[in-house]
Amino acid sequence: ERLRIARLDQEELLDAIGDATAGDVLRHATEHFKRQFPIAWEDAERFDENVSNQNAHVRIEELMGKITQLFDMEPFLGTGVGDLSGGERTKLALFMVLVSEPDVLLLDEPTNHLDLRSIAKLTELFAQYNEAGIAIVSVSHVHWFLEDAGKDGVFEIVWDAEGRRARESNAPYVKYMKDASRERSHIITGDIAW
Repeated sequence: ERLRIARLDQEELLDAIGDATAGDVLRHATEHFKRQFPIAWEDAERFDENVSNQNAHVRIEELMGKITQLFDMEPFLGTGVGDLSGGERTKLALFMVLVSEPDVLLLDEPTNHLDLRSIAKLTELFAQYNEAGIAIVSVSHVHWFLEDAGKDGVFEIVWDAEGRRARESNAPYVKYMKDASRERSHIITGDIAW
C-alpha cells in the first residue's frame, strides 16, 4: 500500500541542521524514522501491524549501530555537523537515508568524498539491502563502484544528435560496458549545458 522511497541528492542534505553534533543527528534521525512505524498494543485489531512496526524499530536500532561501526563514525559523533569533513558528511547523510526503512533507494553520487575503504563497505551494504528486496538506483562516476553495485542492470543517459534519452539493460554494468554492439559515440565528456 505504501512505497517508502529514500533519496540522497548531491545537494547538501545537512546544511539546514545547524550546530547539532553528528551524534545528535544520528539519534534524532533514528527516533524520527521509528515514529513513522507507530505501535499501539492496546489496539487488538492492529496486532499484525504492531508486530511489523516493532520489527522495524528493532531493525532501525540495529542498523544505527551497524552503520556507525561500519563507517567508523564513532570518532566524529561529538563533532558539530558544520565542522565535519566531506567524507564524514557523506557518511552521516548516507546513514540518514539508509536507516529510513526504504523500499527504494535513489542515490546521486553516494561515493562523493568517501575513501576507497568506505566505498567498498558501501557496496557490501548495498548487497545486503538488495538481498532484502530493496531496490537501489545509484548514479556514480566511480567505475569500480558501478562494477560492484551495478550487477542487476544499467540505465545510461545517451545524448547525441537525436537528443537526450535513457537506455536500459538488464545486463550487469561490466557486461554492458563491454558490449560491442553498444554505440560508443554517445559517451559524454567535458561540460554539459543542460
